Amino acid sequence: MDKEEAANKKWITKLKDAISKLTAAGKIKYIVIIAVIAVIGVLCLKYNSSTSTTKSISSATASTTAKGYYVSSIDYCNSLEQKLASVLSNIEGVSNVKVMITLSSSLELVLANSTEQKINTSSGSSTNNSYTVDVSTPILIDSESGEIPLIVKEILPQISGVLVVCKGADNIKTKLDIVQAVKSLTNINSSNIQVLSGK
Repeated sequence: MDKEEAANKKWITKLKDAISKLTAAGKIKYIVIIAVIAVIGVLCLKYNSSTSTTKSISSATASTTAKGYYVSSIDYCNSLEQKLASVLSNIEGVSNVKVMITLSSSLELVLANSTEQKINTSSGSSTNNSYTVDVSTPILIDSESGEIPLIVKEILPQISGVLVVCKGADNIKTKLDIVQAVKSLTNINSSNIQVLSGK
């Protein structure tokens, strides 16, 4: 940081010298141009120093961050079906369990983004216009398979219905036990749970 600060101070000193020479010569137009260039330079330096620290995440952190997230809604649904079938097969009188789950939406991953402000200036015959544009790019981290986006949050879809087909569902008490178990685990109404007797 000390070398960077020294370089910035040296650059600012040169800029001040150039401005004082131009004002002495009466060339105000050039001072405005140099000021705009200086602002853009400072913004670039600030952006480069902040992004270099965020991109230097170790690969160990990246692999632990990437693990535990579902790749798609299908993966999430398959995982839920397997877990639910495994739990339901432990209920007394239940065997040969098959589960199908429907989702009301899809999986959503929220990525970490780096936002950069770009200042665009345009000059017309009588006015100078400038506007700021925010450019957002995902932050990438190193992993074993290359660079992947950094996931901040995973929004899982809501379960809209569950179908259970199993041996033993013809017994009313067993069927009620299955419905109660599914209702407790999925937090959906019993009207959205169907239990059928299977082979």
